[in-house]
Amino acid sequence: MENKRVGVMGGTFNPIHKGHLSVAESALKQFDLDEILFITGGNPPHKKDLDILPAFARHKMVCLATEDYEKFIPCDYEVLKKTYSYSLETMKYLKKQYKNTDFFFIIGADSFHDLPTWYRPRALLELCTLLVYDRDGYDMKKDYEVIKKEYYCHVDFIQSKKINVSSSFIREEIKNGKDVSDYLPEKVYDYIKRNSLYQSRDKDLKKEIKKILNKERYIHSLGVSRTAAEMAKIYGVNPKKAYVAGLMHDCAKNLSKSKALQKCSDYGVELDDFEHSNRALIHAKLGEKVAAAEYGITDENILQSIKWHTLGRPGMSTLEKIIYVADMIEPSREFEGVDILRDTAFKDLDKAVIDCTKTTIAYNENKGKPVHPNAYALVKDLEQKTNDNMK
Repeated sequence: MENKRVGVMGGTFNPIHKGHLSVAESALKQFDLDEILFITGGNPPHKKDLDILPAFARHKMVCLATEDYEKFIPCDYEVLKKTYSYSLETMKYLKKQYKNTDFFFIIGADSFHDLPTWYRPRALLELCTLLVYDRDGYDMKKDYEVIKKEYYCHVDFIQSKKINVSSSFIREEIKNGKDVSDYLPEKVYDYIKRNSLYQSRDKDLKKEIKKILNKERYIHSLGVSRTAAEMAKIYGVNPKKAYVAGLMHDCAKNLSKSKALQKCSDYGVELDDFEHSNRALIHAKLGEKVAAAEYGITDENILQSIKWHTLGRPGMSTLEKIIYVADMIEPSREFEGVDILRDTAFKDLDKAVIDCTKTTIAYNENKGKPVHPNAYALVKDLEQKTNDNMK
């Protein structure tokens, strides 16, 4: 029985475009491949300083681009990793997953030229055959003569049209308001437009937030950001991070339910049954994804603070607790007992979280409204910790 022949096309895919698909189609036919895995780079070590979309958004575009191709298979192995993604580690993983398989690693002439700078290239080349496609400005045959003197490797060249478009060009065209539909699969283009990705943004987040929130919500967000920054000074957290988290915490709040659910689908946001039936709860988890994909927020603590500012959870970080409390006590909030909560917030953060949660529980129970299980779990967790510390 002959080994299965599988192509591997990895990339940042920021975004994936028609050139990627064209190369893959050529490789599939020329080398009689059974399928091609499209592996979205989750945390590329060679591109850590570039402004790229979060992996969840880039991989969603890969899924959309390949879903009409029977032999193109999206792979999220690198997306799910927390560490940097090296091609050697990915190939080792694939070797374990796919028995009796020959792998053909597809790269551009630019990557082929830089091959000696890769992480342990010799070990990588022992696991696969390289398939190289042409790119402007590179001489593949000349580079091959140099590389084969240093490495024992199997290399072949894909006979396809030279790619005359790059992801960076597409991103720049979008920022400049240009139509890029000729370069992108239709579903990818629609996804980018629907979520306003790669748009030119004002660096002033306050101005950006003002554009998407109504007046009342904008005033509330300013109040949360300023309150959070003041609390951060007391509890040893970077006030700038607290300010940004507070400013962005409601970035998905003013979306209609239909648009919010569409974005949840686009960004892979998983909602439990309670959240599905309570529109007011959708915006927190969705806000984490919106802040990352549409506004370039990369700090994980800020993103988690946005995600949990409404429901809270056991094991919250200090910044998460600050945003959770600041959301309830900022200056525009008016309800019985809020002044007591404000006083506690600047003296004992854990007690403030407990008291804020109990206030919310009591309000909902008095109104006959359901309470999310997270609320009870959060109170139980913090009260247990408080009791343990007193022993």
